[in-house]
Amino acid sequence: MPGETGGTSNEVGGPVEGGTVFQAGYIGSINTGAAASVPVRLTDALPPRPTGLVGRARELSVLERFLDPSVRPETPALALAGPGGVGKTSLALEAAYRARDKGWLRGRILHLDVRAHGADTIQSVPPLLQALLRQFGLPGPELPSLRASLEQEWRAALRREKEGLLILVEDVMDPEQLRSLIPGDDHHRLLVTSRTRPEVPGVGVFTVDKLSPEASLTLLRDGLPDEEFDENTLLEVAELCSHLPHSLRFAATRLREPATVVEEFIGALRTPDDRLTELGLTPLYDASYALLDEQDGRLLRLLSVHPGADFDADAAAALGGTTVSEARRALHRLCDKYFLEWTRTEGRFRFHDLMWQYTRSKWAAQGSREESRAAQERLLLSHAARAADASEGWLDQERHAAVALAAFGVEIGRYAAVDGLAAPFIARLTRQAQLVDALHLLRYAVIAAHESRGHAREAELLVTMSRTYRAAGLHEDARACAEAAHLVRIRIGVFSPEFDDELAEHSAARGDNGAAAHHYARAARTWERRGRRDKAAVSLSGLGRSWGALGRPDRAAWALERAAAAAEETGDLAVAARARLDLAQVMPSGSRDLATEHLRRGLHLARHSGDVAVTIELLIRLSEVYADEDVIEKADELIASALDLVESHRLYRTEVELQIARVRRAKPSGRPREPVARQHENGSADSSPTEAPSPPVFRPNPHERVVLARLYALPALSTLWALGWLGHGMLTEGPAEIWVLYVGWTVAGFEYARHVWRRSRGNRLEDVMARYGLWGHAVCCGGLLAVAAASGLWVGAAGAALLLGAQLVWGTQPLLRRTTRFTQR
Repeated sequence: MPGETGGTSNEVGGPVEGGTVFQAGYIGSINTGAAASVPVRLTDALPPRPTGLVGRARELSVLERFLDPSVRPETPALALAGPGGVGKTSLALEAAYRARDKGWLRGRILHLDVRAHGADTIQSVPPLLQALLRQFGLPGPELPSLRASLEQEWRAALRREKEGLLILVEDVMDPEQLRSLIPGDDHHRLLVTSRTRPEVPGVGVFTVDKLSPEASLTLLRDGLPDEEFDENTLLEVAELCSHLPHSLRFAATRLREPATVVEEFIGALRTPDDRLTELGLTPLYDASYALLDEQDGRLLRLLSVHPGADFDADAAAALGGTTVSEARRALHRLCDKYFLEWTRTEGRFRFHDLMWQYTRSKWAAQGSREESRAAQERLLLSHAARAADASEGWLDQERHAAVALAAFGVEIGRYAAVDGLAAPFIARLTRQAQLVDALHLLRYAVIAAHESRGHAREAELLVTMSRTYRAAGLHEDARACAEAAHLVRIRIGVFSPEFDDELAEHSAARGDNGAAAHHYARAARTWERRGRRDKAAVSLSGLGRSWGALGRPDRAAWALERAAAAAEETGDLAVAARARLDLAQVMPSGSRDLATEHLRRGLHLARHSGDVAVTIELLIRLSEVYADEDVIEKADELIASALDLVESHRLYRTEVELQIARVRRAKPSGRPREPVARQHENGSADSSPTEAPSPPVFRPNPHERVVLARLYALPALSTLWALGWLGHGMLTEGPAEIWVLYVGWTVAGFEYARHVWRRSRGNRLEDVMARYGLWGHAVCCGGLLAVAAASGLWVGAAGAALLLGAQLVWGTQPLLRRTTRFTQR
């Protein structure tokens, strides 16, 4: 330092004990001739003992067993692995303090924070070993710099320790660092924390999970007045914190602030985009994300685009544009680093806790709209290709994703992919009584069919949607879909047994069971002529119900028995079960045993078919039978099974609950249950709908103009043409009788056709007129053409020829379309 006289001076103060002090401007090297320094024993340097550790009894018991010197551990090293913020360090420190309190650690505790996810990390093996060896008291200048020498010195230092040591190292990521620290025997214990699941021989791995809801509540309540927050609010905060101790402690501190600040804090937690920042997790996740390589980081960002709660390697490959094997390896790496986690279903993955929100924010910052849409399009095409041959398990797992992908497909105009994706899911969801998801998929499929001008498919989907609405108790929406389907059927002009089935369903829905029986019978005959026994079984089942509603149990039983036999023969067990249920209901009072046998048989078939709705109905009906017979235990068992199905499939039909309640009021028994409420899993990325959609009825309906033309245009033109020539014939004293006949035929044919198309009760004469009325016009036009030509009325002949051509085209188009459909089938 500068001296008072302008020179340089320095001062040395303090006592000197047993040593020599050297003072100089520059010291190169000094040899005092003294012996090498002896290592100085340092005291244990553990961080302060953690407070507020709750809900970790199981984890602490595992750690105490590992640290117990009387128990030989499976491995001399144990890694506490888990995502950032889960409480690994607190757990390790508490275990160390407990072991020391019990007198297990007679040697010292070495502690070091590697800070693998920090800016000042210890990046390699040599500085790690040097830091630990200095805790033995070895001076830094005397330590070697080469890794091999340092590892040798580390082994020697461990051998010199007669008492067992605990080596506690935080935030290790490099497997080479971990490998270099493993003690040579079980005399010492190595306990490390890591955000990566290490795969190093000799190192056991214990994954630290988030807290239970009960433990989260305990942590949040610590220090809070009991009357200030109700349990539901604290449970919501704990859920928004994903039960992570780091977030919960942060939230507990914020909850002690003034009421207005607390209200703003909870409001911010409810906003997904603000949640991570409010909980102080962004820096924690940033540090982990920064260590990902470019390939894994890109896949992680793209996975956040997946609309489901979980996914498999095929979906990841589609999103990332890679092979399935490459995607699977990347998913395993991301799981090892706790960005993802394995689900209970083999081969499926999901985001870990709040990581989905974090990854979405990264995608918003680093991704592009074009890349996102391209990834979603690849996923849509992949799912559409897989859905046709997919297992029921895969369909159940991907149902929420399918709804979102169908909506996206409609948005970008991938209509064929939407139809291919939706069809298998709709069939599965309907059997499982997941009606809300089924209705959403049906809506997108209808829009796709309409936009791609697949009107026959559009009509078929609208009818299915009408049935699904009716099953959900939404009768107004069901009628809207049925009317829309009817318009489409008129437009395409194809008389088919499907159309008869639809007319029958509509007639039955409005209570016209006579018309329903007429149309069902005609559909059943047509299906049987075509050899479609499966379709005939459905029509016969409807026919049986219609005859039953008309008070004709003999005819109803005949139709239902044929329906059950045909359905069982063709393997349609759900239709067979429904037919057995209806058979039991039309059995006379003296055939109680036969009715019960039909119910038992139907329940067996329903359970094997997987149709949840029919199974529940049969369970309820059979429980009523047992309740009437005072077999209360059996009735209660069936009711419990029905309730389990309702709860497991989250059904919201109040009719089911009312029927169950009616049976319970009549014969009270068994354990009480809470009313069933409609709810969905709220997975981090799950975007599944919870409300039924509105019917896809277009306003104005684009089919109406074509339908009006089919119903009115040609008959009206024919009538006007005939009336004109009728006047001409009367003025010129021509053959007016044939024109009068033609006018009458046109008006009658038009009226009958309109009557049947508009869903009349139906009879044979009307059927004939509806089917062949327009062809009759063509025959009359041909006759008028011949008469006009023979009479030299060339203008009349030309008009008749134009009408004949138009009617032939109008009538042939549906015929050709119908023939094409039969050929495709």
